[in-house]
Amino acid sequence: MKLLHTSDWHLGRTTGRESRTSDHDAVLDEIVEAAHTLRPDVICNTGDLFDKSRPGVDDVDRAVDVLTRLAAIAPTVVVSGNHDKALMFRALDRLSRAHGLYFLSEATVEAKRVIELPVAAGGTVRLGAVSFQHPHHLVDGGGDPDTWASLYGAAVRNLHDDVATAIRTGLDPRTDFAVFAAHAYVGGAAWSGTERRGRRDDLFATDPAEVPKVSYAAYGHIHRPQPLPGAAGAHGRYAGSPLQLDFGEAGEAKSMVYVEADPLGPTRMDEIPLHRGRQLRRFQGTLEQLAVDAPDFGDDLCHLIIDSDTHVPNLADWVHDLLPEARVVEISPNPADRRTRIVAAGPDVGGAHPEPTLTEMFINYLGTANGPAPVVEVFQQLAEAAEAELPLTFPQETHLPEVA
Repeated sequence: MKLLHTSDWHLGRTTGRESRTSDHDAVLDEIVEAAHTLRPDVICNTGDLFDKSRPGVDDVDRAVDVLTRLAAIAPTVVVSGNHDKALMFRALDRLSRAHGLYFLSEATVEAKRVIELPVAAGGTVRLGAVSFQHPHHLVDGGGDPDTWASLYGAAVRNLHDDVATAIRTGLDPRTDFAVFAAHAYVGGAAWSGTERRGRRDDLFATDPAEVPKVSYAAYGHIHRPQPLPGAAGAHGRYAGSPLQLDFGEAGEAKSMVYVEADPLGPTRMDEIPLHRGRQLRRFQGTLEQLAVDAPDFGDDLCHLIIDSDTHVPNLADWVHDLLPEARVVEISPNPADRRTRIVAAGPDVGGAHPEPTLTEMFINYLGTANGPAPVVEVFQQLAEAAEAELPLTFPQETHLPEVA
């Protein structure tokens, strides 16, 4: 089996105010050209196809165009991520399956959701997927917060086990291949500086030991390409994003994964470097140092921190004269005579919760010690429903009179 694994395109992304459309067009063409050369049996995209859950029409057109070009080379499977909208994926899936393009937006063990795809050299790929699982979809937010992580972990483990079982059902180990695809954070994976990460990403991490033992485990969500952490016996990788999407990824080498597997032999996983699209560059130093480094910048997207003894008049003009080809996204003056002195935090500063939660800020806004309990409870329910994009109905609404 030959499989090509890409992920986290984030179509519609902007870096600062700079659109990344031209960069996406360049790197997506590079992916299609590589697919033409490698001729895989299956192509898998493990989520965050779009940067926003409600993408623009141009971005949907771009996604459909590129994915259709890939599907003309080999059956192409796309798993929904936390930035993608499940309803859109369901609609696209109904329209595209006849063309060898599959959009998977939910985990289920129904046989029709485990996709069977032929391998040119013989045998079958049995591919099952778990799309991004929001904690609010699996955990009752009204329960004890101390149990959320264990409840979420158990629910995800059951999903993984069910899908892995469905993949293996009817699989002939002499000729067939098990592929598991997911958009999730596996505990211990190395983050870039760009992903939407919060405390709950660590709290709701997937245990590396629970990655199914398959021919290949394709994962998305982490933008830095890397092997799955600590997954003994599991062959799998994070493909990473194809572009440096924000300055937290500046300097990262981007790639996709080419997999060759034999039912009776080892699985080989090779990184296929991706070079197209403008690079992101962070620089801190004086204008004199920038002048020395300027020939290396090319058309990079740049975030510049300019050190100086005092305020530099017309700083932007100086920078643009030095970097005529580069796209300067942000210039941060850093004059020594205007720097804010950082006061080290004492032992009592910060505490266990250095940043208040939304509910804590709401209670503070109410101006009472704990806030009226019913009001705070309703606010908490509304906040959780909004974050999870779930409808919320209160029992009291049934007593409201109907409006003619």
